[in-house]
Amino acid sequence: MAVKVYKKNTAGRRNMSIVNSSMGTDKKPEKSLLAKKKSRAGRSKGKISGRHQGGGHKQRYRLVDFLQNKLGIFGKVVAIERDPSRSAFIALVNYEDGDK
Repeated sequence: MAVKVYKKNTAGRRNMSIVNSSMGTDKKPEKSLLAKKKSRAGRSKGKISGRHQGGGHKQRYRLVDFLQNKLGIFGKVVAIERDPSRSAFIALVNYEDGDK
């Protein structure tokens, strides 16, 4: 993951940096760790309640294990991919006991 640092030619660009997300893996996401994500933007009981919301690209929710209860079990990082639901990158770890 490369970090792009902008020149300070305007006040908004001063100290601005972004992570280049195109440096991710070419591997498709693990299907067992994906779930459907329903779009509900601007809808209340089927009626439009907020204008100019909705649409966008179809997303699938990545299931992330935040418990970290695999102490003492070795794991290998197989892929690092961008998560469209969060502003983060997530890693796919294969553990020796077969969990992912």
